[in-house]
Amino acid sequence: MTAAKHPNPRSQPLFGMACGVLAFMCYSVQDALVSLMAKVYPAAQVTWVDCALALALLLGAVALRKGVKGVRTVFHTRHLWAHLLRGTFFAVGAVMAFTALPHVPLPNMYVIIFLSPLLGASLSGIFLKEPVGVLNFAALLIGFAGVFVAMRPGAEGFNMYALLILGAACLFSVNALLNRFLAQRDHAVVMIYYPMAVAVGLLVFPVLQGWKPIASQDIWYFAAMGMALAVAFFLNANAFKRAPIYLVAPTQFLQFFWGTLAQFLLYKTWPTHHAIIGAVLIILSNLLILYLQYRAQRKEAPP
Repeated sequence: MTAAKHPNPRSQPLFGMACGVLAFMCYSVQDALVSLMAKVYPAAQVTWVDCALALALLLGAVALRKGVKGVRTVFHTRHLWAHLLRGTFFAVGAVMAFTALPHVPLPNMYVIIFLSPLLGASLSGIFLKEPVGVLNFAALLIGFAGVFVAMRPGAEGFNMYALLILGAACLFSVNALLNRFLAQRDHAVVMIYYPMAVAVGLLVFPVLQGWKPIASQDIWYFAAMGMALAVAFFLNANAFKRAPIYLVAPTQFLQFFWGTLAQFLLYKTWPTHHAIIGAVLIILSNLLILYLQYRAQRKEAPP
């Protein structure tokens, strides 16, 4: 994700922040439903159905707005290879995260996933030649310390499921790096379409091989899951369209609050103090990086 270098004529900061808050709330609703369904159905199947429903809703919305011919606009890109790679990272990362979700409390999962933007900032210095700087490097160290505290290496806190989420965070960070490359080149609908389409195509064969029939009482859970993902994608795209990144990105950290609330409602449990301390450290490190980006933007902005 990259903030525009010039003022956005459609800038509506408060509206953008509101979209961001609602978007990440929808992501948390989706994750809560996934944590329930992935205990019953294979993670790849849950991922596939989730993305397929969200993709159908996206194409339906585009068709209603622009007609059947307008659906072709979601495919139009000059960077197909980058979208395919981005979609692959998204699909594999989602399966890894969904596999771990039933076994890891939602707040703990979000603490580790918050590592993704930090890794993205690190990789941008390597691949996009963006200078990291001393303060950025210090923020990265704070964030990594937060993950270390939250995961508590040892038999009590560190397990294979936390490792899966850590791997997903790494894949999502590369995905975010590709987003930075593509955000200024393709329409928001294109950015939304390809991750879901690639995930649906990539997972179809393993899903069919291990398909478990969906019980009638669970259909509504899957429908709500797909709806939550589609709405989250739409709100997130509008958030970054209407407001700069340093205003919208912090709304992601409310997922720790949404996840804590969902965890209590579903399982009547609260996050451990290790998770809370880790979340505070990671959020502080991300906010520092966002502030440094904001300060750099102000310096580059024309008088």
